[in-house]
Amino acid sequence: MTKSRRDIESGRRGRLKIFFGASIGVGKTYAMLESASGARAAGIDVVAGYVEMQERPETERLMTGLERIPPLDVCYRRIFRQEFDLDAALRRAPAVLLVDELAHSNVVDGEPKQRHSKRWQDIEELLEAGIDVWTTLNVQLLESLNDLVAGITGVRQKETVPDEIFDRADEIRLIDVSPDELLARVEAGKVRVRIRAGTAAEKIFCEPSLFALREMALRRTADRVDAAARACVGNEGASKPWLARDRFLVAVAPDDQAEQLIRVGKRFAGALDAEWLVVSVETPAMLKLGEPARNRRIQALRLAESLGAQTITLDGPSASAALLEYARLRRVTRIVVGEPRRFGIRALFKPSTATKLVRVGSGLDISVIARRDPPPKEREPEDGASRGEIHWNRYGAALGISLICTALAAVMYPYFAPANLVMVYLLGATIAALRLGRGPASLTAVMNVVAFDFFFVLPRFSLAVADFQYVITLAVMLVVALVIANLVASVRAQTRVAGARERRTTLLYGMTRELMRTRSTEDLALVAVKHVSEAFDGRAVLLVPDSSKRLRHPRSAPVPGSLLRSDLAIAQWVFDHGAPAGLGTDTLPGAPVQYLPLKSDRGTLGVLAVEPTQRRRLLLPEQHHFLETFAVQIALALERADLEAKRPASSAAEEHESASATIELI
Repeated sequence: MTKSRRDIESGRRGRLKIFFGASIGVGKTYAMLESASGARAAGIDVVAGYVEMQERPETERLMTGLERIPPLDVCYRRIFRQEFDLDAALRRAPAVLLVDELAHSNVVDGEPKQRHSKRWQDIEELLEAGIDVWTTLNVQLLESLNDLVAGITGVRQKETVPDEIFDRADEIRLIDVSPDELLARVEAGKVRVRIRAGTAAEKIFCEPSLFALREMALRRTADRVDAAARACVGNEGASKPWLARDRFLVAVAPDDQAEQLIRVGKRFAGALDAEWLVVSVETPAMLKLGEPARNRRIQALRLAESLGAQTITLDGPSASAALLEYARLRRVTRIVVGEPRRFGIRALFKPSTATKLVRVGSGLDISVIARRDPPPKEREPEDGASRGEIHWNRYGAALGISLICTALAAVMYPYFAPANLVMVYLLGATIAALRLGRGPASLTAVMNVVAFDFFFVLPRFSLAVADFQYVITLAVMLVVALVIANLVASVRAQTRVAGARERRTTLLYGMTRELMRTRSTEDLALVAVKHVSEAFDGRAVLLVPDSSKRLRHPRSAPVPGSLLRSDLAIAQWVFDHGAPAGLGTDTLPGAPVQYLPLKSDRGTLGVLAVEPTQRRRLLLPEQHHFLETFAVQIALALERADLEAKRPASSAAEEHESASATIELI
């Protein structure tokens, strides 16, 4: 039966069918076109949105008579590339649309600009529009298998698809070809790939790699069938009590193993049918990370969210203690960590997080994952994180504190015993730790010991020590000063983190309380802009629709923190589709502003646009969730204001009806 345009516009979501294979050349596109020919013969409206022809006669023969959507010519650096025209496909709205290469990356920086960076995001929009989509995918392009494929073939795939897209597909059709047959196709020229010595194609198109990829494709398809079978016999996964179902935690640090651990966690979750959490701990040492390490942490947490994990950021003086406390709070059964990076003497005095968890994590399964060595150009420093800039002025201040302590001790020397002078130096080390940080405080501690020995221990003005008792005194003084410096510096760093979170919570509470007292939409917008811009150190604007459902800029005078250059075209797309766009999202990620839909039970009420001073403020999943919390509160306030605005009209209508009924009775 032919699917009509009325079916497309009925509001249902389209169905996704993936032609799945182990590698290029197995015949996914051919099978898709062959199925399309059968669908056309059955009277279904099938259109080719984008198909890779690659000058193959068999493919061109199957395309004969099939309606095609003309490709979009995109100019990027004076080079024209043909891309899938999403808007033309939405206007045509066929029953079934063929879109090849699910993992393809769009040219988002070209002209005309494309709103999605990945083709699977284009397909998601097509599905939301009620259009059925058929597409193709190779197993090595699944995000959770990226590191496994790299270990097998030596080639890391840059274009990947989140596993969630594959798992949500309505139908998976496996196109299976034996490695011998596939290699024969390559030799016969039926697969257009150039195999040269040392190239990626040579590493993939060899029997060991093809056998491994085929096994992965078969196993992944079997997992889908198994999940569908379990759902049919009673939805076991949803009926398990929490005690019977695994929940595990993946602990990640901003190093080169973080992405590997997250992909391992995704595979664990799929195999065990378990809930999984990805946790990052902000210790005092992490506050000194450089820009590359901070960006790596953001990328790891965003990858975890794309694979379906719940991401959490904790803070504490010790990563192992924070992880264990949180694991017991959430009733976690297993913790997955990376292998230790400290060995020998370093491990003895400063054990790694993995070592500490194994020692004290009683009652929990601790899985330590061995590192897959990255290419030499990706190898990181031994500590796993590049350090930030050294503040030499703080070290100068540390020397100044030591000089002040020495001057004060010199004044006290004729009147007080040497033990009292030691207290002055310990006070100086504490002040340095409180004001300057761990490194400068450690320098102050060492210099204080040297100054005390040189100026006040006999023989004076020499580092020699006449009385052996003073050797013990100096050693204890140094140890105590260093311990105090480290403890105070850790508390100082944790206080900063806790203070920042308390400030955000206070701002959210303050905005909610102020929104409760505000009635008009214009005043709500001003309150929202004030609090959001302050919380995220940037500028913001609240865009609400007019009677024709078109967004417009606020008519009121701008206030401090107002965003004056928001893109109404992007905002309108967000309002129409109810999905975020812009900075930190999958739609138009190159935009400097993030646009969030303000949703309620009655639909989308407006759009919140935020431009942070620092992009990282919205790229971290924790910060993004916090902004979503602001958006929810603003949406509730808008809904309440709209209902109150309609209340007088409703009351007047009720009074009119009552009066009419009274007249009729009379």
